[in-house]
Amino acid sequence: MTDVRLFRSSDSVTRLIKNASNDPYENLANAIICVAADDYRMAIIEDDDKNKESLEVFFKSQWYRSLTHLNGYRLMRLLSEEAMETRRKVRRQRQTEERRRARELANAN
Repeated sequence: MTDVRLFRSSDSVTRLIKNASNDPYENLANAIICVAADDYRMAIIEDDDKNKESLEVFFKSQWYRSLTHLNGYRLMRLLSEEAMETRRKVRRQRQTEERRRARELANAN
């Protein structure tokens, strides 16, 4: 598990739990979509093109459309925006940490 995965635990599942219905089939459909959404977000963050492309096929599929009324293209766009923001935050955190380490090394010498 990468530090990014630890940084951003399952947002989609958290949302799902808050909005669970009494219909077990609807909950199952929502869970499938939530897992795919989390995986898609992580594929973008980690530059995993193979997984990202596979998930894009899912979001464009008839099966996806049978599970939900949400527009798959819109969902992918929103997830991509979230993932890119997370990538920027993680990159800034790493740069800050690298600068801090460099200062510590400079001060140690």
